[in-house]
Amino acid sequence: MENQIPAPSFPEQNNANSPQPVPAGVAPAPALGVAPANVRDRDDSYQRIPDIYRVPAEHRRPYGETTGDFRGPGYFYSIGAFGASLGALALTLYAWVQVAALHAEARISSGGYSSSANSSNLSLSPNIMVIALLLVGLIPVGVSIWLAIYSAKVNTGHTTKYTSKMTTFNILAYIISGLSLLGLLGTLTMLS
Repeated sequence: MENQIPAPSFPEQNNANSPQPVPAGVAPAPALGVAPANVRDRDDSYQRIPDIYRVPAEHRRPYGETTGDFRGPGYFYSIGAFGASLGALALTLYAWVQVAALHAEARISSGGYSSSANSSNLSLSPNIMVIALLLVGLIPVGVSIWLAIYSAKVNTGHTTKYTSKMTTFNILAYIISGLSLLGLLGTLTMLS
């Protein structure tokens, strides 16, 4: 045992879990992640948002209401109905352009002359393009009419300053969609 070297002695280290001695006059700090229950020197008067950026209470909306509620619940549906009816009108006009092009092509292929007898007897076979335009055009017509009906249904009992505009958009959507539907069906009668 004479050849054994004694183990070195290290100075005592502070363990993070062991209680630390606190100098006199200093309050012990709370452990990390734990909020102090009572802090005496806390300043709650500090405002993080300056007053010029605060929304006054009379302009705030109740929690849960959407920002468009002041226009009425069906306002944006009526705008969508009007937009869909304009899309249906554009497809209808394009279908009529296609029918006119088919008529011009049939006149050119029939000999280049046009008389009232020939133009009345002119019969075109149904074109896939025009039928496809009819079927595709029925989608915005149906969407427009459905949105206008839904807008009126949702807005019953709500009167705002935008109600008259919403009603105008709905009426225009009904009229334009109806005309587009008649125009799309008219393209088929012109082909037969």
